[in-house]
Amino acid sequence: MTFVSKYTKKITPTFIIVGLVGALIIAGSIWGYKKYSIYSEEKAQKVFADCMHEYTSVKAGQGSWATVDQLCSLGYNNHRGTAIAPYFLALQADSAIAQNKKGEALALLDIILKELSSSSPLYPVYATKRALLALDTSATEAEGLQQLEKLAFDKQNQQRDVALYYLGLYHWSHDALEQAKKVWQELIDMQKGQKVQSPWAARAQEKIQ
Repeated sequence: MTFVSKYTKKITPTFIIVGLVGALIIAGSIWGYKKYSIYSEEKAQKVFADCMHEYTSVKAGQGSWATVDQLCSLGYNNHRGTAIAPYFLALQADSAIAQNKKGEALALLDIILKELSSSSPLYPVYATKRALLALDTSATEAEGLQQLEKLAFDKQNQQRDVALYYLGLYHWSHDALEQAKKVWQELIDMQKGQKVQSPWAARAQEKIQ
């Protein structure tokens, strides 16, 4: 008796039924999870839309940042685990910046960067924003400069042009003009052969001229 024939004899109708029931239960669980996941995302998006509405209202001079903070905090806490969760914190960080609460904004951006995938196209956007915010505070200026330099010279960074522009601007604002020109020239040279030119390279060109 071969190995195959020996063990195929054990596959009785009862065994097959049990196996099918198990497979159906697993399939049902997966389907149920996907349905719940879709429902959770839709619900989170609706709440985020409310937060965004309040945010834009305050930017237009109506409402209060305190309301934005409260709505975004509730939205994040009630919808953790959804894809949109970090963006509640992004609005809240902007609110903190508007209120000159830089320490709070830095802490929120740290959470965003932990929760976002490093492969997300928005990851370097928030990383640059954090670096610039750190630069704007004397206690964290050195840390911010280090982060900005890392982003500016990372050739894998899809938002490298933004980081290069602001790194040059940092040197320019500290009267290190040659260093600023060197950084901006790298940004300009980076655009050679590109079909779509970066607006940040155009700004850098204006500064050099």
